[in-house]
Amino acid sequence: MDLFGKPDKVGLTQAEFGRRIGVSQQRVGQLIKLGMPVLAGGKIDAEAGAAWVSENLDVERRARGRSGVRGTDGSSSLAEARRVHEVVKTERAKLKLQTEAGELIPRSAAAAAAFTWGRAVRDAWTGWASRIAPALAAESGADLAALAASLDRSVRQHLEDLADLPPPEQFHA
Repeated sequence: MDLFGKPDKVGLTQAEFGRRIGVSQQRVGQLIKLGMPVLAGGKIDAEAGAAWVSENLDVERRARGRSGVRGTDGSSSLAEARRVHEVVKTERAKLKLQTEAGELIPRSAAAAAAFTWGRAVRDAWTGWASRIAPALAAESGADLAALAASLDRSVRQHLEDLADLPPPEQFHA
């Protein structure tokens, strides 16, 4: 399957791959000459090509002695700025591919899903107290109304305590 859920085609043309990673068709040709893998017929596998660019672009520039060169005032050179620009374009292309493949979703969609799930969990817990109170009252011989009120208060207090906890570190952006 390709990135859009359609049956695989043999690969991308140089122009298609160039558009995906944000470079010209001519630049793709240069990258192929430098060793970027191609499929039979000259087409390019999108994932393999993007991985090759990410892994080898910096190596190629270092081989020419242009990576990390600083001006006399300590500022980055034009070559370093171009290298950073190429890296950013490659990362954006990877993100675009992952989004098209359905591996990434917008932050707002993730936040909305988390909020909806949290609300459902809260509602389930508040409903639990009224569902379990009759069984507990029957087993213990306690007053149903008093037991239900006590359970409801305890569950709500527990949910408030949980709401005051900071979110786990992996949820911070």
